[in-house]
Amino acid sequence: MGKQVNGNVGLYLAASRLSEMGLVASPINGGNGGADLMVLDPEIGRTTALQVKTINDRKTFVNVTVGRQNRLGELPLLYNLIVVKKDDGRHRFYIVPRGEMRNLIREAWRHYVEKGAHRRPPNPDSVRPLIVYLSQLTPHEDRWDDIWVNGRQPKSVV
Repeated sequence: MGKQVNGNVGLYLAASRLSEMGLVASPINGGNGGADLMVLDPEIGRTTALQVKTINDRKTFVNVTVGRQNRLGELPLLYNLIVVKKDDGRHRFYIVPRGEMRNLIREAWRHYVEKGAHRRPPNPDSVRPLIVYLSQLTPHEDRWDDIWVNGRQPKSVV
């Protein structure tokens, strides 16, 4: 399965799960600064935008890079994040508020540097992906209420 198809599967699985909870979840087609889903709670009228990252069985980390803005000092996450992982034939969902994801990215980067794997790139303008290890996400599994923590709206929703 290609990356785009795998990403779409995760996006629609997340939207389906949110819909099962009585929320309205609509995929957003590009151009919204990284947001993938717009979610509405029709009972109280609140909305939030979410990013969705999908990874396959073999990966032990999530690449949270958005475009080329992936320097540690300018973390790119604007929205809360749902990570979808297929594991032993079932899909697992990790819901991470953006502030917490920033902390996890910093923690993973420190671990990477401290274990001695970090080498200064020859080109100072080159960028390295920012990642989070799946082991860091375990406490966030199925924490669906966290989609509302520090929620952020896209500039325009049309």
